[in-house]
Amino acid sequence: MQPPSRERGARPPLTEAQAIQRCQAGDRRAFRHLVHCHQDALYFAATLMTSSQTQAERQVHNAFHVAWRGIHTFNLACAVQLWLIRILLRQGSSDRRASSSPTVPASNRDKPPKNSPPPPAGQADRETQAMRQAFAGLEPGQRNVLILHYFADLKGPDLALALDAPSETVDPLRRQALAKLRELLESTTASNPKPTTPNVASDRALTQALRRFFTTTALSLRAPANLWDSLSGPTAGPSRPLVHVALAAIAEDPGHEADPTP
Repeated sequence: MQPPSRERGARPPLTEAQAIQRCQAGDRRAFRHLVHCHQDALYFAATLMTSSQTQAERQVHNAFHVAWRGIHTFNLACAVQLWLIRILLRQGSSDRRASSSPTVPASNRDKPPKNSPPPPAGQADRETQAMRQAFAGLEPGQRNVLILHYFADLKGPDLALALDAPSETVDPLRRQALAKLRELLESTTASNPKPTTPNVASDRALTQALRRFFTTTALSLRAPANLWDSLSGPTAGPSRPLVHVALAAIAEDPGHEADPTP
C-alpha cells in the first residue's frame, strides 16, 4: 500500500538536526519548534525536582534562554534533550546555591487553590499521593537520578553526563535513591495502616510503581501556554553572567567551544 501523499504545498516536519542548524543560522522559528518539542518534558522534570511549579517555570524559562544564546555551541553528535537537561540541572544547582536551604520550604511550595475539589479517593490516587510525598522527601540529587533514569530514560554514559558525575558512581547513586524512596514509602505505610502505598517489596515492583507515578504525573503537567511568549521578549531570560556560567559549565563536551560573549 502506498503511503498517503502529502498535501501539495505542505512542508515536511523539521528533524531536530535541521532545527538546530536553522537555529544556529539565527532562525527563531526553528527554536520555537524545539521549545514546543521539549517544554513539557523539561517542565515535568523541573516540577518534580523542585516540588514547585513556580520554580519549575522559572528554571525551564531560563534553561531555554541559555540554550538559545548558546545554540551555536551545540554539538550535533549530542542529543538535544540531553543538552537541555544538563542546562536545566545547572539552573537547579544555581537556585540551590542561591538559597539557604537545598530544598523548597513547605511554606513556599505551590498549594492548591482554596476552592479546589478534594482529590479522588481511589486506590490508585492514594498510591500516587503516597509516592509524591515520599519522592518530595528525597535529596535533590536522589530525585534527579531517578527522574533522569526512569522518566527521561537516560542510562550509562548519558546519565553520568547529565549528572556531571563519574560513570562508576551513577549506579550506586541510583540504588541509594531507590533504597531511600522505599524507606520513605514504608514509613508512610507504618503511620497509616490503610493500603495507600504501592507494592515496594522488590526493586522491580518499586521501579514499576515509580514509572506509573511519573506517567500519571506527566499527564497532568503541561508547560505554561505562554512559555514561548515569555522567551521571545527583548529582555526575557537570565542575566548575561548567568548565561555565560551555564554555557561554560557544559563546554567541556567534544565539539563545543566556550562562548565568551553569550
